[in-house]
Amino acid sequence: MRKKILVLMILLIISILNLGWIKQEQDSTKKLDVLVTIDVECNRGDKPTLITGEGVSPKCGMYNIMDILEEYEFEGSFFVNVYEHKNYAEGVMANITKDIVSRGHEINLHAHPNSNLSFYNKGIENYNLEQQVYILNYGKNLIEKWTGVSPLAFRGGSYRINDDTFKALKIVGIPVDSTVYYENDHNKISNYKTINKVTKYNDIIEVPIIELRRKTSKGFKRSKFDVDWLTYDELIQVLEQAKNNDLKILNLMLHSFTFADMNGKSGGKLILQIGNKNIYGVDNVDIDDFKKMLEYIKTDDDIDIVTFKEWYEKYSDKDMINSRDFIPVIYR
Repeated sequence: MRKKILVLMILLIISILNLGWIKQEQDSTKKLDVLVTIDVECNRGDKPTLITGEGVSPKCGMYNIMDILEEYEFEGSFFVNVYEHKNYAEGVMANITKDIVSRGHEINLHAHPNSNLSFYNKGIENYNLEQQVYILNYGKNLIEKWTGVSPLAFRGGSYRINDDTFKALKIVGIPVDSTVYYENDHNKISNYKTINKVTKYNDIIEVPIIELRRKTSKGFKRSKFDVDWLTYDELIQVLEQAKNNDLKILNLMLHSFTFADMNGKSGGKLILQIGNKNIYGVDNVDIDDFKKMLEYIKTDDDIDIVTFKEWYEKYSDKDMINSRDFIPVIYR
């Protein structure tokens, strides 16, 4: 009898342990990783105003984005368009990259063509494989020279990419891409394997730009997970829908100039015109929305903000298999 009781107790303990393991596994599937990605670019004029806010306010530039992230103890992933370095005085672009790294944030490669570069003065998709390898190596080498860090991820400017770009990334040793944006006109790839779900193209891991649908009185409109495009409530809707539908990872978009008011909603007068962009002052609404979103994430145990490096180190193919290709729908 005692033997039977002992066996039953052992079985009960094993069952409890297994239930705990199952619960742990279920909890882990709820975890949502968010990449806060910032495209650092100006590419107009002889001062990096759209990067630093110079000539308007430092609150408009990337340094304020870093300040806010650090206030909440998060790190951002900054995609820097180093190809515009010849627009500015010697060392300006180098110092920008060094500042990002010295403050503990991640630096990755962004690529916009530049009229000062004879080898790269049109969209990258217009170049053959050999030329794309040269273009990517040029940018990668600049980042390594200036910071001592090798970029882990790439994003094509204006989402420009084609099938050869994946091959070129593999050759130059950049394992992650974050350019694919479903049915964007500048995506010249032969086919889309997913919409929002992580996938692979030519052995390059693809973390797509997040495609959304916004419900309006006239039906559904396309949108994306971008601080400049969404209100605070909409940002939270996307987070919760992704978390509850096993999307696993969200790619949040900002630009170095996200906090510049470019449509006059702050009520100010036109301060500066840079190329086709008008700046009226500081976009305090977007700043407040971004801060509130970070606070929301910080208090939710099921959401993490990670860098590409942190995510890549724990990444495995099963993450692609277990996640869903889900499109969040937002309501305003």
